[in-house]
Amino acid sequence: MESLDRMQLVRDFLARESLCVISTVSPFKKPQSALVAFSENQDLSLNIGTYKTARKHRNLQVFPSVSVVVGGFGELKITVQYEGEAREVLLEERDAAIGVHAAKNPGSLTYASHPDQTYYRIEPTWIRYSDFSGDRENIFEIKF
Repeated sequence: MESLDRMQLVRDFLARESLCVISTVSPFKKPQSALVAFSENQDLSLNIGTYKTARKHRNLQVFPSVSVVVGGFGELKITVQYEGEAREVLLEERDAAIGVHAAKNPGSLTYASHPDQTYYRIEPTWIRYSDFSGDRENIFEIKF
């Protein structure tokens, strides 16, 4: 399968999902995971919102590397494992990030004006797509 086709499979899957588990590392080098709403961009980067008081925000300030899992529940039997580097969205990017995120997750607008709300963009470094729904499993990796 051509690389562009694989990227499109991942894009299509991410567009159907709205929740992921994100894992970060604490300043004390302890793993911590959270279920969060996400949105995706054409380049396969992900957006998440969080409060500045949340553990994941503190963790990302020290260790920006993350691991994300999307899917794997229900009848679809498709998952995306995702590793990447997170960076806090700059002030001049904030409105665009909120727009993309709210288009997919309208309920997130409730949090957008909260003074502690911030957004992160996660750039992929590695993606593994696993589809166990058919007669033949479809598993591949994309490295960035």
